[in-house]
Amino acid sequence: MTTISYNPQGTYSIDITDEIYIQDGKESFEARIYQPKGAGPFPVLLDVHGGAWQGGTRL
Repeated sequence: MTTISYNPQGTYSIDITDEIYIQDGKESFEARIYQPKGAGPFPVLLDVHGGAWQGGTRL
């Protein structure tokens, strides 16, 4: 059995990229990816904007 530990004070060096996952005419939809540098494994967090894909901004 594997033991999982989490350190909330842990810090990571990260790369931040915006990836277009769909292009619709002039509008593009992007996912912002925060990827830790170094050897993993790393925790994963998925945050989905609640704008029903109709309006607003993720920022």
